[in-house]
Amino acid sequence: MPFHIDEAAAKASPLGSLFASSTHVIAAAIKLSHNSLDEEFAAVAGLGWDNVRFLSPVLAGDELRIITDVIDKRESNSKPDRGVVTLGFSLINQRDQTALTFTLSTLVLKKKGFKGTEVLK
Repeated sequence: MPFHIDEAAAKASPLGSLFASSTHVIAAAIKLSHNSLDEEFAAVAGLGWDNVRFLSPVLAGDELRIITDVIDKRESNSKPDRGVVTLGFSLINQRDQTALTFTLSTLVLKKKGFKGTEVLK
């Protein structure tokens, strides 16, 4: 879309300046979330995204940070050495506005030496 890459088109848009596409906003959030994960987090596979919400635009020049919360964790029903972790993400700009929220379920390896539903944080 021209208003994402062309300054003249962006000035004529309702926002009046360049802003990121939803795909780029999600990509930025995923990159920031991967940078913030504990090195011991042993993700095996992403299982799905839910509740994706774009709450405010990301403008050119915005500084973004990610907040990640563990919403749920449980042992895998089919793989005893694995668990499923559901994480909640909020992408926040420098004005403390939430630009994006979503949840992500991930299959992870369980920590060695832990029992029950203990999975990596």
